[in-house]
Amino acid sequence: MIRLRPRFSLATLLLGVTMACLLAALAATSAKLRQVRAELAAAQAQLAEYRVQFGYVDISDPSKLHAACIPTTTPWLWMWRVYVPAEGRWKLRFQTNQIEPHGFSGDLGGSMPLPPGEGILYARVTRDAKRRLVFRVGQRGGSSCTYGLPDDWLRRNPGWLPEGVFARSGTVVAEPNKPLVLLRFRATREEREKDGTGRVIRAPDGPTDGVLVWITAGSGRKPRSAGGFPLAQPGFGSTITRGGKRCFGALIRPRSVNIVRVSCWPARDFRTDARVIWSAAVLCRFGSIQNGAGPPDSKAARGGSCKQRDTEGGALGWSFDSGGSGHGPDQQTRHCRRSVADARAG
Repeated sequence: MIRLRPRFSLATLLLGVTMACLLAALAATSAKLRQVRAELAAAQAQLAEYRVQFGYVDISDPSKLHAACIPTTTPWLWMWRVYVPAEGRWKLRFQTNQIEPHGFSGDLGGSMPLPPGEGILYARVTRDAKRRLVFRVGQRGGSSCTYGLPDDWLRRNPGWLPEGVFARSGTVVAEPNKPLVLLRFRATREEREKDGTGRVIRAPDGPTDGVLVWITAGSGRKPRSAGGFPLAQPGFGSTITRGGKRCFGALIRPRSVNIVRVSCWPARDFRTDARVIWSAAVLCRFGSIQNGAGPPDSKAARGGSCKQRDTEGGALGWSFDSGGSGHGPDQQTRHCRRSVADARAG
């Protein structure tokens, strides 16, 4: 019986060595790929953490409102990075009393138009130069509004319950035709347990003190912007009465920059604070004529003067007397009154 011995040629040896090298390279590549994937996953997790930390807005649909909370370490300061669609008109609305657990009450605190693009909004409870408690809301690098708060506003409430975009992480996208609540910050109450064994902090079912900030569709002239908040804000200011306070809102509109200022103080303090508030005067868009360019005893632009008057609803305002400036005072008064009505309607 003849036995056959296996024979190996040089080509077979080279083929075997090549296959071994390929298998070793494949194993090394697979191990390296697993390492890269692990590093990529860690980097993506860190990136997501940084996005949340710095309030990055992930825009998934340019036709919808987007907002993300920017964490802060300052007490009573809230910040958001928001994206406002180019289509439509949008307003930032805010309220400091009668905050409902859901929805919005009819006692609107105030509003300001928002231009399209991406920017940063903020809201803060602080004290002004006269140590009065105020609520300030606005756009970083743009317009802002200030409202007076009762001195015991913080002391009379044992706790607070935050809701809205501020209480979430990541980007929040608004549903079509629905407002986007940035912050619903309601005061809580201390109640005794039914069995009398202790006390518990609960949020009331009805309206209470707090802060409500939200974005909703607006009306009026569309804000002009080249992609961000620091540019012009359209519209006109007004004086309104809210909850026993007289609020003086205004739009100072130079040719390139618009600044909105709103101040609300108890009605009894309004006259004494007129010299502080007058810098937020209403500008009537008739050339460069200013309506309310100074306190009652000052001279306005182009030889005009400001006169104190009562507007509808009992709020204080200023009327403009052109003093022969070239534009009839009646025409200017109608224009200002229409602007005030538009601001109230918005």
